[in-house]
Amino acid sequence: MPQFKNPNNPEQPKEGVYVWICEKNGKKKTLYVGRAGKRETLLTRGTLFRGVSEAQKGGKISTDKGKSLDVDFIVGCAIETFEEKGWKCYWEHIDDHPDKEKDICGRYNPILQDNNARVLPKFKHKNKNENKWIDNHENLKRATQLLKEDLEDEL
Repeated sequence: MPQFKNPNNPEQPKEGVYVWICEKNGKKKTLYVGRAGKRETLLTRGTLFRGVSEAQKGGKISTDKGKSLDVDFIVGCAIETFEEKGWKCYWEHIDDHPDKEKDICGRYNPILQDNNARVLPKFKHKNKNENKWIDNHENLKRATQLLKEDLEDEL
């Protein structure tokens, strides 16, 4: 089960930048750098909200009409995969300014992203034909297996 290192410091909901880190046997790897609060939304959603959503895989395999895997799903599968292999994963709010996401991403070199904070295409598994990522048990198993295979070299 992933941990939330500082869920109330700062008091949430709070905009800013957060990271997902995994540790095992003295090794430390950054999985993902994310932000919250840059976009105007009806409900205030802070960094903790984003972290919880990712830890729960976001509830959907895809949110772009089935074209590619959803970011929350990708991050959640990565957390699950690392923890299954004995890594301890935790979320941490690290900055109060969402505009710093790219700079922080460049410093932390997350496994799932490039230096511009975009999820690497190999993890999105975009569909180029009629096969869409539809939320069902078969696709859930297939997407999870693909992501586990993608992460093998990092474990």
